[in-house]
Amino acid sequence: MPRKKARAKKKTSAKKSAAKKRTALTSQVLKLDDKRLRKEMRERMTRFTELMHDNVPKARQALRKLLNGPVKLTPVVKDGRKTYQLEGERR
Repeated sequence: MPRKKARAKKKTSAKKSAAKKRTALTSQVLKLDDKRLRKEMRERMTRFTELMHDNVPKARQALRKLLNGPVKLTPVVKDGRKTYQLEGERR
């Protein structure tokens, strides 16, 4: 009987250890994935900005596909700088 308890205890300990390792690895993967996603989004936004400036008809077409209706631009002062606040519905 003591052997069964020892085996059960060892098995439980191994399961807990594996769960801790899995949690740690998952956390690392999520951090790496977050960094990768942020980098990719920056790159995509750069390309989108270039498209908006370089090819106005294509930019309008892209905005029509992304937005549901017109965009409202409101002049605002943010951190002492003049800028615009954009409002609109996305699809």
